[in-house]
Amino acid sequence: MTTPVSHPLVDAYLRDLDRLLHGVDPGERAEVLAGVHEHLEVSLGPDASDDDVRRTLAELGSPQSVADEAYAGRTPTGGTAGPGSASPVGTMSRGWVPTVVGLLLGLALLLVVLVVSAGAGYGTSGTETVGADGQVVRTTEIEFSGAPSALLSGLMLTWPLWLTATLLAGLSPLWSSRQAWTLALLVPVTATILWLLPVLGWILTEAELGINVGAWVGLALGLVGGGLVLTRLVVAGSRRAAALAAGRAT
Repeated sequence: MTTPVSHPLVDAYLRDLDRLLHGVDPGERAEVLAGVHEHLEVSLGPDASDDDVRRTLAELGSPQSVADEAYAGRTPTGGTAGPGSASPVGTMSRGWVPTVVGLLLGLALLLVVLVVSAGAGYGTSGTETVGADGQVVRTTEIEFSGAPSALLSGLMLTWPLWLTATLLAGLSPLWSSRQAWTLALLVPVTATILWLLPVLGWILTEAELGINVGAWVGLALGLVGGGLVLTRLVVAGSRRAAALAAGRAT
């Protein structure tokens, strides 16, 4: 089966980039090409269409622009100037950006989980009545409002972290538009799931079990699912930064 990185468009892109990097030390050239290759593997799924490949390559930048970044700040092999007008790696393309975005969104996710999950709590109250036969009948009632106040509290508490990370991801070329949107939606979507699932459990069962199952499923999705998505995108951004900065002087 043809994989995304063996797509003819990707193959032509890598060949052009390899040709443009002819003046770079072979070891460093291989490092740049490997970084680009890894970025494409992360960005393109197994069912990527031709349009997906074209869009991802366009977001990555032309082979000329990537080669210019690789030549920036180094003396090419043979002492000749690199292709195009070499310029330093931009501030928003540096390796600190994925690290900061990951830390901010990771902290925001933890706070959202703590605040919203606490709002899924419920209370019970019991009443005792005496039946006609003289027997005492105890009735237990569950009090669960499902008010969205916990959801709003979680979003309000984390919005400075979320906004800063979203702006960094949106302004940085290290992620595609789709990846940047995923990072931006990660915290609000996680908060909504954490609040909504216990409410649905209560609506469907009107029992403690439904609330608890919904809360635990939401917690798993928030911590495990959200954490995996965040980790994958931070790694993708770090690899792209490494690919762009691979040619900097040591």
